[in-house]
Amino acid sequence: MMNAMPDIGSPVGEWVGESSLSRLRPPASLTDWICDRGVLTERLEASLGRPVNVQVLTEQSGRARRLLASRPVPLEAKTREVILWSGDKPLVHAVSAIPMTLTTRFPWLGDLSDRPLGQTVASHGFHQRIDFEYAKIDLPAYPDIDKVSSWCRRFAMVVEEESLQVAEQFLPGFMAHVIGSGR
Repeated sequence: MMNAMPDIGSPVGEWVGESSLSRLRPPASLTDWICDRGVLTERLEASLGRPVNVQVLTEQSGRARRLLASRPVPLEAKTREVILWSGDKPLVHAVSAIPMTLTTRFPWLGDLSDRPLGQTVASHGFHQRIDFEYAKIDLPAYPDIDKVSSWCRRFAMVVEEESLQVAEQFLPGFMAHVIGSGR
């Protein structure tokens, strides 16, 4: 069974484009992952050799969450917040904002349930991801434990002439379970 949602932090500093990513100094082992343009769940499953589970935290109409703040999100959008898990390890916190015009034209976008967004969109022939930005996230500190940082990326996923917005925060479990395993 999946645990409760991990603590989610706030971005430190500003979001930067790919050409400025080196200023944030992400670990070399992580850079390949956060700059990857492919489907994250497919890569995770291939790397871990097991399925990745999607836990839907929220799914509603309205404004996007803070990880998508300042992105071009329409007022009428379906927002979805999920955690990607491998077993009992939370790996990625993801938020998406899908314009209602897209859910009307493509009903499968409005009925994702616990299916991964990226895999579902790719299975319908849409693969383009653009406008990547990155930020370092500080997670809440606990007594006797140093502050922990994680990394976030956000981008637009193009479906025909429109785009939906996605933000993915790589949690400490990702660093320990995926990067730390040498995979």
